[in-house]
Amino acid sequence: MRNERGIALVIVMLLLISMTVLGMLSIATMTTDVQIGGNKRLKKQNMHAGESVIEVSAPFIEDAVFVGAVPANYSAIVTNNDVVTEVLGMNVPPEDTVDTATDASPDMRITSLSNVTVGGDIDYLYATTAVGNAIEYASGYEGVGTGLGQAGALIYYRINSVAQGQIGSTARLGAIYRYVTK
Repeated sequence: MRNERGIALVIVMLLLISMTVLGMLSIATMTTDVQIGGNKRLKKQNMHAGESVIEVSAPFIEDAVFVGAVPANYSAIVTNNDVVTEVLGMNVPPEDTVDTATDASPDMRITSLSNVTVGGDIDYLYATTAVGNAIEYASGYEGVGTGLGQAGALIYYRINSVAQGQIGSTARLGAIYRYVTK
């Protein structure tokens, strides 16, 4: 019995060490979970901010085609006045893209979105004539004798968006927009 003195102390120390290791592992796991949650939040924030340029680009294209210049209500976000000639298909540069939201070359820049800077680029792709008219499919909503077949074109644009947020997080989005002339 004399040789077994202190065994309780050894067992308690082993249990204490194992519980300490388990506690440290659980803290490390929680820290990783918090970081993953933060990264997901940044990703969503950047994606939504990047979508803002894409959402603004469609009405901008329509207004720019109608006015023939940068519409007044877009002057705060348009950073490249040559974008109108590109939208009109008059001066199509070879592949101008936006690589980062802080590039010197984006057509649009939005910076007021909760610490996210968004750069956007609108590229004229090509134009084609509209096919078909209302008469082909009986009388359409336009009325008898009228339709898109009388005149009209389909103009395709590529819209690229790059959103840069906190701690270097970045989201890149792209869209194709089809403008139907009226």
